[in-house]
Amino acid sequence: MTQPPPRDPGPSRRELASELVHSIMKDKADERERGAAAAKGEDVRRVRMRRVLVFGLLPAFLVLLGWNLTRGTAQPVVFTPAELDAGSRFKIYLAAQALKAHRDSAGTWPVSLDVIGFADEGLTYQVIDTSYVLQTMIGGAPFTYRSGEDLTFFRDASQELIR
Repeated sequence: MTQPPPRDPGPSRRELASELVHSIMKDKADERERGAAAAKGEDVRRVRMRRVLVFGLLPAFLVLLGWNLTRGTAQPVVFTPAELDAGSRFKIYLAAQALKAHRDSAGTWPVSLDVIGFADEGLTYQVIDTSYVLQTMIGGAPFTYRSGEDLTFFRDASQELIR
């Protein structure tokens, strides 16, 4: 019989351990490089996003700014002249009712509209003997109410305001 060929002893344990450590270190280095490349790819995406934001949104912002500046010269119409008129007439009605209530409870006309809570409402108030006069500006013209006159015209202004 023939003998089998002599067997190669193979790498020693020390060599195998060294190869294993070398392989692990190489894997770690490759993994670190892939992470750096991925981070670099994220940086590229961020730069692209910034470009889109700057070159895409900046012109839109400038167009809106220009539009607002050109349209902002005219004051918006909040109330029509008829609504302003009705509001002033209704203020006179409310002030007259408050003045009457004050006189009924205190026995005299109040010294000023501050007493009944109508300060800074655009109304002027004067006491003349045993009566009073309320005045306001409606459409640039003075409008006057004297105590004892009919308040229906002023009360009906509320219906115009409700519409």
